[in-house]
Amino acid sequence: MTGSLLGLLFFAVPVGFALGIATLLVILQQGVFPAEVIVQRAISGVGSFPMLALPLFVLVGYLMEHGSTHRLMRFANAVLGRLPGGMAAAEVSASAMFGAVSGSGIAAIAAIGSVFGPELVRQRYPKGFIVSLIAAAGGLGVLIPPSVPLIIYGLIGNVSIGGLFFGTIIPGLLVTFLIAAFAMGLSWHYGFGERRKAPAGELWSSFVSAIPPLMLPVVVMGGIFSGLFTATESAALGVLLAMVLASVVYGELTWARFYDALVKTALMSGAILIVLAMSASFAWLVTVSQFPELVATWLKGISDSAIVVFIIIQVIILVLGIVLEALPIIVITTPVFLPVVSAMGIDPIVYGIVLTLNCVIAGMSPPVAVSIYVSARLVNAKPSEANKWLLIFIMPLVLVGIVCMMVPDIVLYLPRVLGSI
Repeated sequence: MTGSLLGLLFFAVPVGFALGIATLLVILQQGVFPAEVIVQRAISGVGSFPMLALPLFVLVGYLMEHGSTHRLMRFANAVLGRLPGGMAAAEVSASAMFGAVSGSGIAAIAAIGSVFGPELVRQRYPKGFIVSLIAAAGGLGVLIPPSVPLIIYGLIGNVSIGGLFFGTIIPGLLVTFLIAAFAMGLSWHYGFGERRKAPAGELWSSFVSAIPPLMLPVVVMGGIFSGLFTATESAALGVLLAMVLASVVYGELTWARFYDALVKTALMSGAILIVLAMSASFAWLVTVSQFPELVATWLKGISDSAIVVFIIIQVIILVLGIVLEALPIIVITTPVFLPVVSAMGIDPIVYGIVLTLNCVIAGMSPPVAVSIYVSARLVNAKPSEANKWLLIFIMPLVLVGIVCMMVPDIVLYLPRVLGSI
């Protein structure tokens, strides 16, 4: 089953089709279940109310590009511009703020990186440094809630999406701080960038103009935290507020731009939903074939320690990240590894957060390195120019992942306090 799937992926068959074909081949080979079960499981896999949160959060990200992104950038730069590497730190901060409403790493890279990239080039930061920085900071789009990968993981693994959102807040903030600190330290050491102290008037005006986009995630996530809304209802509220900001408050959302945002949302969501539909069939087949039990037996043969097994699984996922993107990693490995770690006493929320951290690393790992390729296009750089700086900006993700594995209370504190677990 996994052999046929990996073989199809090796020959560049799209992930959704590869999952469906691999599942169909096994069903036909065994002759136990009718082929129609694939369709039944696919429909049930995407026909849930929580699934609506996915396209809605994607749409929020595209709507925020009209007016909000530039105001977040101006505010972050006004606050941090006086420090060594202030512009680089501002890029990280703006990515975190954008991630608090978009839920997509690629969207954060495109929206924030397209604004900061040219300015970082103007300030004579090396292009390789800029590419690695934008790619790493873009990962905050999925580490700061809401997060599309965490929604997908929660739906596949039947894990509380609210709990995942609460659980990723502290790790996400830690990653934000560390990436910004690394960027500022490197800038200070090598003398990158310019330092500019913003006048008090500019600082105040940039803060006032940034209040509406800063309040949007507070309202959206506050609804989830307080229990007033589900994740899907909060996503719908986020779309409404983002539309009001872009069209009424800022006047930058025209009908043509709104149509473009809808088309982009449909294309991205459609591609994801095809994968999720086929992954539901794949996950069902994995379960009925007792494949997780076989994997658990193999892992326990290596070690009885839950933390050792956890580390082995994460190493496997990191290796998969060399050739696969984040979405296929989540949909392929979750049905296999989640039952194993749950049986060994590892909380599914902790596993999901560490998995997401690894998926961000996967997006930066050659040869696939989607985040690096997208970031490089923004500043007309070669992806290979990032190699010198890549490991440095991956280190914050690795460090926080290790801390989350060793001290799971960092992840579980907020979900417990807020009553999600």
